[in-house]
Parts: sequence; structure tokens; C-alpha cells
Amino acid sequence: MTRGMLAVALLFPTALLTAQTGPITVRLSPTPNQTIRTHTSQETKMTSQPEQAVPGQVIPPQNIDMTLTTDTTSTVGPTDAQGRYEARVVCDTAVSTATLNGKPMTSPLNAEAAGLAFTLVYDEQGKVIDVTGEHGPASDFAGALKQMLTTVMATPAPLTLAVGESTTVPNPLKAPLSAAAAPGAIGEFTITGETRYTLTSITFDGADRVAHLTTTRSATLSRGSSAGPGPDVTFDERITGDGTLDVNIDRGVVLHSEQELIIDGTTHMPARNGAAALSTRMHGTATITSDVLK
Repeated sequence: MTRGMLAVALLFPTALLTAQTGPITVRLSPTPNQTIRTHTSQETKMTSQPEQAVPGQVIPPQNIDMTLTTDTTSTVGPTDAQGRYEARVVCDTAVSTATLNGKPMTSPLNAEAAGLAFTLVYDEQGKVIDVTGEHGPASDFAGALKQMLTTVMATPAPLTLAVGESTTVPNPLKAPLSAAAAPGAIGEFTITGETRYTLTSITFDGADRVAHLTTTRSATLSRGSSAGPGPDVTFDERITGDGTLDVNIDRGVVLHSEQELIIDGTTHMPARNGAAALSTRMHGTATITSDVLK
């Protein structure tokens, strides 16, 4: 390196690093032995409407708007003999609002979420291999909260990319379900999906390296009529969306993330007890943002 290049590197390390063309490993999960505080917000707008008219009955569209904001603390522990480690996530605060056709709905989430805790288990590469709750069977609302948080926190193994390169990772996308889905039957759904990551640049935040990525997500949630106990309801929901990630490479911490999701689906309830069969079409959007609190 010439004297001039050395001077540029000292004064403008960001420019030199961004210009690198070789691959770099981007870790999307936290390294052991650190504590991370995160603020997450979600806004969901859903509309449901019958696909076919029910004789003698008019069912108007149902418009549901929901917001949820949370503050969480993740305490990441040390590795064990196999290189695995755990992160205990505690929901410090949660505030939710909901309206149905513009009228406020009461949600017990604000009271139920206080102190909600669960544990993410990582393998030696930093990939999430398990998520467990700490307080027995969660309520529908607590389950929805856990689902939103794992959307932000559950990550694949580290990615090795050069600037401009992309890779696609198959993964079950934990995304907000529409109000027409039965929350108590979440475990019976088949969930498949994938995420495409593109590394757009690498910069510095002080001495820390920060990778900037874009994401493209897709997922399908489905439930057949024979999917175990529960109501005989078939369900199909398709989710697509784009987002961005800013990742502290050395700590494995997602400093900022944004996801814009589009949700489309149908639910079919068969005829029962004299009631006619009913098919409902659902469409909506969800926006999820997350920031690390310093």
C-alpha cells in the first residue's frame, strides 16, 4: 500500500471497505456474551370479504387495523461444549391498538405481554434451532407477540457474500396471521418460505463494520381439513415482501430492519349445523420495523 493509499485508508476507512469486492461473512445472529435492547413496531391492515354471497344474508367487508410496539431485552449467554448458546428474550413493554371498521377493539395483549419471556437456542454457527416459552401454554395474543418477535430475531446461518451478490435461504417465515385465521391452530399450519439476501454495501459505525442488505421474502401458510384437531376449516395464505437490514458484522446484531409484507389468502368453512358453507378472501399489508436501542 502506497503512502497516499494509507492516508486514504486512515481518513476514509468506509470508502476503502465499501470498495472491497471479495466475499465477507455476515452474521445475522448475536454473538455470545452480550445484552441487546430492541424496539419493534408492527402495523397490520387487513380486509376480509366473502367470496360468494350467502343466500338471505349480506356480510359487509371487515376492515381490521392493528398496531403493536414492544421493547425487549435479549441476554445472550456463553457457549457450551458443543458451541451452542442461548439468548433469553424478555418483553419489557408492549402496547397494542386495534380497530374493526374504524371502531376501537379491546385487546388484552397489553396486560398479558408484561414479562413474557422465551429463549432462542443457537447452534455453533449462530443459526436458530429452537424457540421455547417459559410460562406454559401461551394465550392467542401472547403467541402472536412471540410470532412477531421471532420474525425479527430468528435468523439463518451466517451468509458469505461479496458486495452485489445474493443468496436465497429456505426458511419458515414467521409472519402475522390475518384475523380470519384461528390463532389457537397455529401449530397445525404448514409454513414454507424463503428469503433472498443481497449485500449492497459495507460501511463503518465508529470502529464497527456494518453490512447493508436488502431482502425479498415469500411464504405460504396452509391448513387442510384433516390437519388434526380443531375446526374443519381449510386455510391458505400467501405472503410476499421486501425489506432492508443493517447488521453489525462483528457483534452479529441487526441494528435496523424494515419489512413490508403483502398478505393474500382464503378461508373456507364447510356447511355445518344448518349453516351454509362460507369462503372468505383476505388481503392486507404488514409493516415491521426494529431498531437496537443504545
